[in-house]
Amino acid sequence: MINACIPFFILFLMASCSDKNEKREHTLASIEDRSITNSEQDSIDVYIFPYNFSAKSKQCSLDPALIEVSGLSMYGENQLAAVNDEQGILFVYDMDSCTIKEQFKFGKPGDYEGVEIVNNNELFAITSKGNVYHTKTDDPAFSEVYNTALSQTNDVEGLGYDPERNRLLLACKSSPNIRNFSRSKDTKAVYAFSLEDYTLKEDPVLSIKDDKLLSWFETTYSKDAMSKKKWKQTRIRILDFSPSGIAVHPLDNYYYLLSSVGKTLVVIDKRGAIKHIELLDKKLFRQPEGICFDANGNMFIANEGKAARGKLYKLESSHKK
Repeated sequence: MINACIPFFILFLMASCSDKNEKREHTLASIEDRSITNSEQDSIDVYIFPYNFSAKSKQCSLDPALIEVSGLSMYGENQLAAVNDEQGILFVYDMDSCTIKEQFKFGKPGDYEGVEIVNNNELFAITSKGNVYHTKTDDPAFSEVYNTALSQTNDVEGLGYDPERNRLLLACKSSPNIRNFSRSKDTKAVYAFSLEDYTLKEDPVLSIKDDKLLSWFETTYSKDAMSKKKWKQTRIRILDFSPSGIAVHPLDNYYYLLSSVGKTLVVIDKRGAIKHIELLDKKLFRQPEGICFDANGNMFIANEGKAARGKLYKLESSHKK
């Protein structure tokens, strides 16, 4: 009798395993489908944001001369180049001692919103009107100003350097258009300024739409995990995105864009897909204006001061070179 039951028992086990496999395959397919929706890209990959903002980080209180710090770039080992938005002066800031080591004038007083050091000695600074200032740290007599098609209506607030394509990246806080100066409040643009021919390319590198930012947030975070008030407030912060700083990550070449309005950090890949949105602590990041990376991917963020001094933070990367 027992022998007669064995074939039926084996068939039952096989059917049960088949059922479990089908369920597992369905579960994996669901996860993969959700991954595609969240990242809005064709291929399946996993992006892990390499910074922990809740971990203790190195910080400095900035000198009063940098209370209105507006741009940041690497200058040397653990040294940064910084500008404020009133003077045409480059400040070399030492992160170890939290002091200004040197400074020199590169232009007349103006509304400078970003700075980049390229090839160790070439200094580029950007004004809110989109004018690019070019000088050399080892040859102050050299000076060029490139007037681009951008204007105050675009309100350029961020300057970054893309070494892969040897170009500057100009992030616009206001109108994303060059000629049709519609405010287009639902879109922000980033333009490229070539360092091969020193001209602005009229097609934007990035067009960042509010609905895409919101879609990423709403498909990544659970509405049930927040109160209705918190969910509404977070949506407003996302929709307030207006670039105040931009930098290219040295290890994956992704674009990192700061927004002082809303206090957010948005990570976008080379295809324009949103990879991550970080909601910054408003108490720590009161007015984030400058961002840059060292060669190991450690991130530096400068905050403009108001009643108090500005702050500079260094965040260690979990990705190693």
